[in-house]
Amino acid sequence: CVLYLSSVLVDEFSGDPRLEEGLLGLFSAMGPKTFEILSEQHGLERNPDTVDDFYRLCSRYVQHLGPRVVASPIMTHLVDIATNCLVLQHKDAQCSAIKFIDTILQRAAGDKCTHSISQMKRKGQDMVNHIILGVSGGLPPSLLTDLCILLHDLLASLGEDARAWLRLALSTIPIGTYVTQQHVEELYHNVTSANTLPRDTVRYCKEFNQCFT
Repeated sequence: CVLYLSSVLVDEFSGDPRLEEGLLGLFSAMGPKTFEILSEQHGLERNPDTVDDFYRLCSRYVQHLGPRVVASPIMTHLVDIATNCLVLQHKDAQCSAIKFIDTILQRAAGDKCTHSISQMKRKGQDMVNHIILGVSGGLPPSLLTDLCILLHDLLASLGEDARAWLRLALSTIPIGTYVTQQHVEELYHNVTSANTLPRDTVRYCKEFNQCFT
């Protein structure tokens, strides 16, 4: 309830410079307690509604208060937990975490925000590792669409860095009877092609996922 009401406050009052400091203070105050809950053993799995509400709120803060939020000391922890949520088997919670990461990525690509770029490069390999874990059987097909679109956005925005992260993540997939090196190479080539659209990345990844079912 508190997280939802905070989202309403950000939407309504973030445009008033007089209230900006108060909103940032609210953001900083909510972080530690939420981190404590989500960082407990199985905290993400036990509190998917909190994950959903919290990262919806965080996305609104990044959208409305931009660079000051991304430069906040708690942003590193926010990105770390959101990365772990990429393979969370709860659609709404996973979707909110992906939206949060994508909002930071938009700041990095569109506004050239140095703090956003730094966060993406710091955690990019782990994000791609989690995406490939999900695609290679770690998640059911119903939870792959938003995840695959995030992969497309990372590749489109961060180029060479993201391609290197993808290459390394794919190298960890065991090659055997059902998944061949050719499957892996085809996936890499298809999703990194300059003409690949988000829907194409989703299709290629879901076709690859069928090797594990």
